[in-house]
Amino acid sequence: MSAEVERLRNRFDGLFAEEGLTNIKFFVRKGDSMTAKDFVRELNAIQDVISEGDFEIVDSIDSAAKVRRFDDPY
Repeated sequence: MSAEVERLRNRFDGLFAEEGLTNIKFFVRKGDSMTAKDFVRELNAIQDVISEGDFEIVDSIDSAAKVRRFDDPY
C-alpha cells in the first residue's frame, strides 16, 4: 500500500503547489465495506481518469427541473 499512498501524496502535493488547489474533501460512508487501502486505490484510479481527460463536465443535472424558492412548501 505504501506505493499507492506515495503516488497519491505526490499527486496532491503537486496540485497544491503548482495548480492552486487549496482544499480537498472526501465523503466516505462509515462502515467496514472499504479499507484504507481500497480508498487510496480508488482515489488514484479517479485521479488517473482525470489526468487522462476521460471525463465530461456536467453544467447542471437539474436543467429541466422547475426552479422555486428554497422555502417554498413541497
